[in-house]
Amino acid sequence: MLLRHGKVIAEGWWAPYRSDVQHMMYSVSKSFTSTAIGFAVQEGLLSVNDPLVSFFPEDLPEHPSENLKAMTLKDLLTMTCGHDQEPWSDRHDWMKFALSWPVPHVPGTHFLYNSIGTYMVGAALQKTTGQTLVEYLTPRLFEPLGFDTPRWEVGPEGWNMAGWGLFLRTEELAKWGQMMLQKGQWEGRPLLSESWVEEASRDHTGPGDDLNSDWNQGYGYQMWRCRHGAYRADGAFGQFCVILPEQDAVVVLTSGESSRTDLILQAIWDELLPHFQQDLLSEDETAHQALLERLQHLQLPSPEGTRQTSHPQLLQTYHFAENKLGLKTIKLVQQGADHLFSWEDASGTHEVLVGAAQWVPSESRLFQDWVWPTFPQTDQPWPVAARGAWTDETTFSLRVCLLETPFTPTITLKFSRDEVSVDLRGAIHFGPTERPEVVGHRVMEREKA
Repeated sequence: MLLRHGKVIAEGWWAPYRSDVQHMMYSVSKSFTSTAIGFAVQEGLLSVNDPLVSFFPEDLPEHPSENLKAMTLKDLLTMTCGHDQEPWSDRHDWMKFALSWPVPHVPGTHFLYNSIGTYMVGAALQKTTGQTLVEYLTPRLFEPLGFDTPRWEVGPEGWNMAGWGLFLRTEELAKWGQMMLQKGQWEGRPLLSESWVEEASRDHTGPGDDLNSDWNQGYGYQMWRCRHGAYRADGAFGQFCVILPEQDAVVVLTSGESSRTDLILQAIWDELLPHFQQDLLSEDETAHQALLERLQHLQLPSPEGTRQTSHPQLLQTYHFAENKLGLKTIKLVQQGADHLFSWEDASGTHEVLVGAAQWVPSESRLFQDWVWPTFPQTDQPWPVAARGAWTDETTFSLRVCLLETPFTPTITLKFSRDEVSVDLRGAIHFGPTERPEVVGHRVMEREKA
């Protein structure tokens, strides 16, 4: 989505993604935690200069270090809390573990991108208010901006994750960006103080060595500074809300890029920035209609091939020895022109409808455990869409879009006599984009009458 002067200039979603589906924000969540801290500061509930240890006296180590005792909420907001490594753990007492982690640097002097640091500052607010971040932000931000009910993943201690785990629609992220651009105002009403917006969005850490990088322009309160006087909320796999005060513009992307997210930002500077003008443009209805046509027909590429249905591999169940995919069985069944694909792993059997002529939506728990390996967030299926084809006489390929995530992996099945090889490609959470093929053997089944 592109906004300028408070108006939507252009918006588009690559089918099967849709505007009404919430999307996993990853570290964009951090900027919303910062916003929650801003509300708490203006309400006098806390100060950014409060020591972290004052919120969790019961979780402190027996002999807390001087650096730990000096760590403030501001140090956590600016990623300068003094850690030299992130204190990740699969334990269920995250705060106690994080507070026991060494703090070798004087807080405020050493930058380390640290999601657990955001968890800690979010936990301090949630403990102070007795509310989750979602509960606290609902009357202050979500309702005034007209959000649907947001979802935010919950950690083992019952708090929203703070540093990640927020789900929003693209338009909702754009509304937050517009509010920040308007210095905390929304529809003429002050929500968040202008002083907080200015303080949160300015550089607190100093630039890095590579001034041509958008990750070396400095860091604010859970927001990155950019080139060209801009700043942004930034999440893994290309979730961006880029705020350009000099151009009075907001650019929002919910992407699925697994490696070169810097190229997404570079495209903004190369393709959009030079064309922002102060004067009104002459109307060009032909160009406008061409843009609308393009945006309305965006679609992810999918496997192409024949739709013939006489393949002997249909209705057969293929079993797998222990493998790195955790795959136990697969099965492919014809359903009219489409297919039903079944994948069984340790978490159960997961079915996905696979369209031939178009993306077909369904619900499935496929790959949920890959996204939430330690603390599952739901036992309910999530929305998916899939499309596939026989790309040759023995090969069926399908692309599965996990609609609330950036992930659209492709599964290729190569059949040979009584065997099938399975090739899974594409990012799923922070795992590899390419994996070793695994081979299964079929068990004959008769089609039910």
